[in-house]
Amino acid sequence: MKKEPTIEARLGPDGRCTCGHVPTPREGELGYGVDDKGNTYCYQCVDVRDREQMEAEGRFSLSVVGDMLCNGTGGLRFPIVRRSYGAHRRAGRRTDLWFVGPCRMEWQGTAYGDGPAKCHRLTGIRQLMEQLSPQGVAINLRRGEYRVSIKHDSETASTFTDPVAAFNRGLELADIVKERKSAQPIRLA
Repeated sequence: MKKEPTIEARLGPDGRCTCGHVPTPREGELGYGVDDKGNTYCYQCVDVRDREQMEAEGRFSLSVVGDMLCNGTGGLRFPIVRRSYGAHRRAGRRTDLWFVGPCRMEWQGTAYGDGPAKCHRLTGIRQLMEQLSPQGVAINLRRGEYRVSIKHDSETASTFTDPVAAFNRGLELADIVKERKSAQPIRLA
């Protein structure tokens, strides 16, 4: 049997993590995480790194805790919007979960048995349309480019090749639509 090499966690002489912060233990835990090189990060920095990784890669594993999906520290928490169950030959049960992740984009995860959910960001045109259309924003895909605009307003149109950038622009336009709807007419005395 092959023995796994142990990674020695490195705290500074003053008890600080590699990130420069003093770890705050929670309920008997160390208060810091260790990467594959032995660097230590306080839980707050682990949460920031996990969120950045989710945004950059569009994939991440999260634990299912009740009606939430959480990272290892429990600092990143995403409410489960919808779930469905199915049978699985080896694990016995398959659970598909949907949630709104970082950048307000829809994510989908799959958990087998009691294991973690392997999650990925949904960036298909249909998912983007379903999220933006009720907010008054149109998004179309033509020749590999996403065209985003306020419905029936060609002056606000923008074109992107990256679906995440297109979605972020769609959220900005949705805020503009919301402001226009909430604007009150001026009353003359």
